[in-house]
Amino acid sequence: MVDPAVHTLLVDRRDRQRAVAVTDPMAVWIDAALGRGQQVLYELEPAESRDTVLGSLPVADAAEQFVLLDPATVRAESHGTADGFARMHRSRAREARARGWSGLALVTGPEVFGAVVDGNAVPDTTDLASLHDHGVSRVVAEAGIAALCRYRPVHRPELADAVLADHFQHVEDEIWGARVVEGRLHLHGEVDASNDARLAHVLRGAVAAGVRVLDVSALQFCAVAGARVLARAAARLPEGEALVVDNADAMLRQILSVTGLSGRLCLELRDERP
Repeated sequence: MVDPAVHTLLVDRRDRQRAVAVTDPMAVWIDAALGRGQQVLYELEPAESRDTVLGSLPVADAAEQFVLLDPATVRAESHGTADGFARMHRSRAREARARGWSGLALVTGPEVFGAVVDGNAVPDTTDLASLHDHGVSRVVAEAGIAALCRYRPVHRPELADAVLADHFQHVEDEIWGARVVEGRLHLHGEVDASNDARLAHVLRGAVAAGVRVLDVSALQFCAVAGARVLARAAARLPEGEALVVDNADAMLRQILSVTGLSGRLCLELRDERP
């Protein structure tokens, strides 16, 4: 989560109306951006308190480098449209570099975007999530900025499928995460019954986009619930195709074997470790 020009989706189940520890993932990401000399642009969600955010993040000594924008300001600068939202961030990135910062690091999210474009030709939650994700990804690529988009299931559970499936390339979700590198989806951390549904959304998006190889060498634990998600994702493939699971440890292999999941033709276990 420290790359200078990556669009990361953070599944944030914390409530920033209450103070949180400075070691939470968002605080770590922001601290890294400040350390790179980037100006951090933090866009408040409608329910967020400016004072609580400032009190919960490591920005006390970065008054000029850390900029908070309320929804009204974002809406005014973007004119309440998706294209305007993208233009605003490109402009802000240019301004940051003109002021001597190494670039821009953006903290935003679907709730921010929804508040900005609400009532402006965004017909449903799926379109909202897709427009936001594609728009921010485009700005990241064009302007070379870093972006952290937080999605909060507790606020908008109906967005889970669209948000996670659209943004499967780089996800940080509490105790697990996913990232696409050279066409392979790398999973890390721990997957269990508390997060298997969100993993299912990520895999759905990855498989639909053509990903056929999962590298699980950094997966520290995978419960039966997680193994079943892998098998269900493989079962959705066209006939004759298989989902390759690389570098599964002994425990995951045993779970797949005992449950009979490893015997499916659509799921292939492979070990590329030396």
